[in-house]
Amino acid sequence: IVSLSINLTLFGVAVVYLLLASENLHQLVKNAGKDISFCIWILIIAAVLCPPSMLGTPSDMWLVAVGAIVSTSAACIIIVANAVMDSADAPPAHHPPLDAINSFMAFGTICFAFGGHPIFLTLQADMKEPQKLGKALIFSYIILLVMYLPVAISGYVVYGDNAKDNILLNLSEGPMQYIVEILITLHLFFGFAIVVNPVCQEVEELVGIPTHFTYKRAISRSLLLVMVLFVAESIPQFGAILSLIGGSTSTLLAFIFPPVFYFKLCSMKGNWEQITPPLLQKVSCLGIMLAGLVAGVAATYAAVDVLATSSFSTPCYVDFR
Repeated sequence: IVSLSINLTLFGVAVVYLLLASENLHQLVKNAGKDISFCIWILIIAAVLCPPSMLGTPSDMWLVAVGAIVSTSAACIIIVANAVMDSADAPPAHHPPLDAINSFMAFGTICFAFGGHPIFLTLQADMKEPQKLGKALIFSYIILLVMYLPVAISGYVVYGDNAKDNILLNLSEGPMQYIVEILITLHLFFGFAIVVNPVCQEVEELVGIPTHFTYKRAISRSLLLVMVLFVAESIPQFGAILSLIGGSTSTLLAFIFPPVFYFKLCSMKGNWEQITPPLLQKVSCLGIMLAGLVAGVAATYAAVDVLATSSFSTPCYVDFR
């Protein structure tokens, strides 16, 4: 179940990255006066992402990770600055009352945004000092908060309910918007290779493909990329997919499984110091599991409802435009 959840999550993230990168480039080129079909951009970006997806393990991608964090940090600063500038001429933002569907969709999106759990162990396996994973994660989440909060707050205050799934579409046209679109697209290019890598490794291990580069790796990863491309062309929208992943598999990996496995490890007997969780810790873990279960089921239902009704988009291969 865990393996399936991890692979579905990372596969879904790869689809979202492909769609978002395609949307950004579609908008960027459209602003330059050339309107190339969004569906064609999906094909182009998939082809561009094929070579970096052939890299072996995250240990081969440290430069990719650095590029992702630098491009995202710069983009977040420019997004906030652009939103502040837009606030001078923008009409007053309208904030409708909360409703259940949007609240649970937001929960799924937030789980997606902070749901790096599927690749933590893959990263730890390639760390020079794997015992420092905890410190690395704390530092990483602090960085995420520093980047996410200003963007979310400025988008809420300036654009209100006009804010789109892709906040870049709300920014006023000009050099700042173009720079941000390029930076975020670079991040997506870098990030795609990282998130799809654990799925590729597991598939290759299951079918007995060597860990060094061979034609078998090229074939298996190309086929996986074709599957990502097919899903992206079938559901050419990323907002609801993002919430669906966050509310289902990400919730399992972040809220449900960790406490379950912690209790299981504490109950095991062996030649080590026995750990007995105190009552407060037990209650806290059970509370986390219950909250994750309720919110996850609701978020998944809300995302499926949106995909099936209001946000349904015709697949690209049916209406290629």
